[in-house]
Amino acid sequence: MSGAYLYCLAPAGSVPPAGLVGIEDAPVEAVAVATFTAWYSRLDARPEPSIERIRRHNQVVEVALTEDATPVPARFGQWFATLAALAEKLRAGAAAHEESLRRVAGAVEFGLRVVDVEAPTSPVPTPAPQATTGRAYLEALAARAAADRSRDQRGQEIAAGIAAILGSAVRQQRIDRARSRHEVVGIAHLVARRDVESYRAGVAAARRRYPELRFLLSGPWPPYSFAA
Repeated sequence: MSGAYLYCLAPAGSVPPAGLVGIEDAPVEAVAVATFTAWYSRLDARPEPSIERIRRHNQVVEVALTEDATPVPARFGQWFATLAALAEKLRAGAAAHEESLRRVAGAVEFGLRVVDVEAPTSPVPTPAPQATTGRAYLEALAARAAADRSRDQRGQEIAAGIAAILGSAVRQQRIDRARSRHEVVGIAHLVARRDVESYRAGVAAARRRYPELRFLLSGPWPPYSFAA
């Protein structure tokens, strides 16, 4: 008996269009659980991660995102030995899943990465295994930690400034630490569809407020950052 691979949870009555296929070209099906619908494919085994399989997973989730329905995406790799096991697992967490669907209903996700192209490119010296003294090693560690704290604080301050500008156009946000020397902060925003134009205008205003920074906006996407 084939197992069941989960792509996303969707509002009740939301079903895949005819002919939609996912990972390994397996047809995408739907099963009603509690007050929502699970989109899944029948697969014999848990799929190993690959760029192509992750891309196919995301394609299915994007199809589930419509003007009338916002899905809660599943993490890649959610496979169950049987469809019954998938349904049992979802029923056990039904209250939390229903709350997630309510939280993202009528909304989409945007990603905003704030970059300082003038930031120093040379990293704080990393303590080398052959450091001449213990004191030099500890000083290098302290310098790195201080630089990280300073960057995190700046990122938090800029994120707060952006949030003040965007105001009610943002339903919820998640702040991520900078991932590179030039990045100041990464922010995920949950935005109601009716507020998308106000949100874009707010991002333009934030760009004017911080002319020394570059704002990299992506989306709209399914709300991966707000699925939990």
